[in-house]
Parts: sequence; C-alpha cells; structure tokens
Amino acid sequence: MVCELEFPDLQTIYNKWQSRGLRVVGVAGKGLMAGETDATLARFGDRVRPDFPIVWDSDESYSRIGWPKGELSAYPRHLLMRGDGTVLYISSEFEPEALEQAIAQELGE
Repeated sequence: MVCELEFPDLQTIYNKWQSRGLRVVGVAGKGLMAGETDATLARFGDRVRPDFPIVWDSDESYSRIGWPKGELSAYPRHLLMRGDGTVLYISSEFEPEALEQAIAQELGE
C-alpha cells in the first residue's frame, strides 16, 4: 500500500508540529480495495502504529473533498484543513516538503 510507505514521514511531521496545534487524522477510503472491512483497517493500524487516529470514511464524505461531484478521487490524498473545514492544501502526490511548508505558513513559522 502506497499510503503505508508515507506514514513514517507523516509521523515525523506530526511529531514536529503537534505542540503548535497540528492534528493529524488518517482517513481510510471505503472500498478502495475489494473486501476491505473494519478488520482490514485495524490490521493496517497495527502495522503502521501511528500516534494519530485512523478513521474509516464509510460514506466517502472526506474522500470527495476538492473533487467534482461524482468523480472518483485519487488515493492517497493529503489535505491540510483548518478546524472550520477550510482546505489550505490538497495533493494526491505525497510531497512532505510542500505539506510541511503549508503547515509552517498556517502556523506562523
């Protein structure tokens, strides 16, 4: 899984910025692979063991942010959002430097 390879970098970014208010939530998209279940998500969490939660996007409400209605979104996807839902950064390519730059800009560093 591509997203599994990204988790060490996400964990590093989270560790660096959590004291400044960054919250990270991993969101697993429903039906990305045939046969995905809650148990699949639990096993994934056991393998990667992040210090942030991983949740199941059972109705695909988060998976469709930033995409026209009815279109499939790319996985994995990286979003930086404010607490009010304002999207500050969105990318389907994992670019840790660009994500961290957006975080630094938002948190005032």
